[in-house]
Amino acid sequence: MTLLEQSKKRGSMIEEIEGVLNLSLKNPLTLVGVKGYDEEPFIRKITVTVFLLVDLEDNDFDDFCSRALHHSPIYNTLKRSTELEVIFKKLV
Repeated sequence: MTLLEQSKKRGSMIEEIEGVLNLSLKNPLTLVGVKGYDEEPFIRKITVTVFLLVDLEDNDFDDFCSRALHHSPIYNTLKRSTELEVIFKKLV
């Protein structure tokens, strides 16, 4: 996991990490069986909220999170295929 690797490199250990994943569907009516509606459903947008407990100042926290995303193959792949938003929140 890139966040943990970045944490080790900076010498700032992540004490806790939690996440929430929200998916927005396009053409969801097909999934619920609406008659006459046969469009292919697909994920239109992914929003990931990551909650971190880490001992970093606000500016360092923002830099840490940006670097982690920049080095994440999962993030870099998904952002090319769908709308992707990642929100980092610092736990205090």
